[in-house]
Amino acid sequence: MNILVHTWWFSAEKGSEFSVAYNFVKEMAGFHRLFVAVESCSYAWNDLSEFEHLKIDNVEFIFVPQNWKLKLLLSIQRKLKGIVAGWFSYVLFHEWENCCIKKIKREYCNKIDVIHYLGPVGWHEPGYLYKLKKPYIWGPAGGFENAHKELVRHYYDGSARLVMLKSALNTLQQFFEFRAKKIARSSAAVIAATQSNRKIMEKRLHPKRLLWFPENLMRITDSDILPADTVEKKYDAVPVLRAVWIGACVPRKMPNLLLDTVRQVKNSNKLRVSIAGDTCGFDKIIADSGLVGMQCLGKISRGGVSKLLSESHVLLITSAHEATPTVLWEAMEQSVPVVTVDLFGMADIVQDGVTGLKVPVTTYAETARKIAERLDFLMENPNELKRLALNWRLDSFHYTKDKRAEFYNHLYLQVMDSAQKNSSI
Repeated sequence: MNILVHTWWFSAEKGSEFSVAYNFVKEMAGFHRLFVAVESCSYAWNDLSEFEHLKIDNVEFIFVPQNWKLKLLLSIQRKLKGIVAGWFSYVLFHEWENCCIKKIKREYCNKIDVIHYLGPVGWHEPGYLYKLKKPYIWGPAGGFENAHKELVRHYYDGSARLVMLKSALNTLQQFFEFRAKKIARSSAAVIAATQSNRKIMEKRLHPKRLLWFPENLMRITDSDILPADTVEKKYDAVPVLRAVWIGACVPRKMPNLLLDTVRQVKNSNKLRVSIAGDTCGFDKIIADSGLVGMQCLGKISRGGVSKLLSESHVLLITSAHEATPTVLWEAMEQSVPVVTVDLFGMADIVQDGVTGLKVPVTTYAETARKIAERLDFLMENPNELKRLALNWRLDSFHYTKDKRAEFYNHLYLQVMDSAQKNSSI
């Protein structure tokens, strides 16, 4: 089957937003001929540097040339700041989509069977390629959920009011975003990135076919999952609990919640916490805190993340706003259980007390205290930590990359079969 995959960010090396598209294309190219419309391999517009040496069999990348209008809009955005610059991105996206449609209609439309709009993940951008009158699949999509209010109030950079305003506008838009509703109802299938997004999409968009599937999975097959005895050996003796927190130290990831958690750990002499990712200046805050046993590693490669996790006992997630972060799957690849706030995609994947520990979010102070209690519990009960790790390993068989192929191959066949039946009527 010939599939047009429309994504935005695409990279074999960078974080969640980029790896979603890369992992999807890398896996599905083994089953279909893929035409992949992509904008950039970094947060900079039209950065195609990585594609100079990137080649994936059975994949043809589609790069959209910038017209004079898009170049003008880009020059305007560079002069804007803050929320205005963020809003202006939608204008740029709209114009880029117009350029993309023209190129695909001119060069590719007769070659494709199905259009899969993979991203951007946010529901505000459902794409425009539905205009090409091909079977259209949208998702996995998210963004209906807002950042948790109680955690937002404690953003360390003072942006709480702005984020709360954006959340209110996001909720309001869900009642009046008629284009998203139109596309959802005309799509062959809409896929929600999390279960909570699925509930909101069903209520707000009323798509004729709505599914749930995580936007990312592990990168490995069943045969690559760690042997049980290897996991047991790692957790046989844990004199010091090595915890890891991975991500850019931006407010929505709540590195300050991590810091306030470590302050309350009773067995702090048995805890070491590594922070991997762009520190964004938060390393200075950690240094000023006087806490020992915490280290900031800065940015590391995806291979470096895997190595770090293989040497760690537990992953910590404290985010106030997420989808299903890639690091969750990277931890699963290494059978490293997770202690997380009970929100977003983490709530879907982690089974509390079985494959990890989930902390319900109440007040900020109470949440930090409860995470600290979970860490103390694991340090005082190493056999429970081993049990979680072994269960996490068993559960990982449900999330191998093969499961992605099974899900989408089945969906594509159903969509094509339905399209053929409708055309024959």
